[in-house]
Amino acid sequence: MTENLKEYDVEVIESYKRVVQVLAHSEAEAKARAEDGWENCEFILTKNDFHGTEFNIIGQGRETDREPGDFVIDGFGDSEAYQDE
Repeated sequence: MTENLKEYDVEVIESYKRVVQVLAHSEAEAKARAEDGWENCEFILTKNDFHGTEFNIIGQGRETDREPGDFVIDGFGDSEAYQDE
């Protein structure tokens, strides 16, 4: 165990954006048509649409017995431990 280390929850947010042209009678209709188009895969955002990444600390650090470089990735309800090599 390494002394004085704490475990932190870090939120990672990736943003993608693209401007699409939509023919519509109103702003609300244009937004709805864009949402429908995206949901129906009429356009797919790619690495060329990458806008940025944010890293935010969530809550307080917790005492831990993990080693430096250990990560717990919880993306779909199941935690899996990953370790840097």
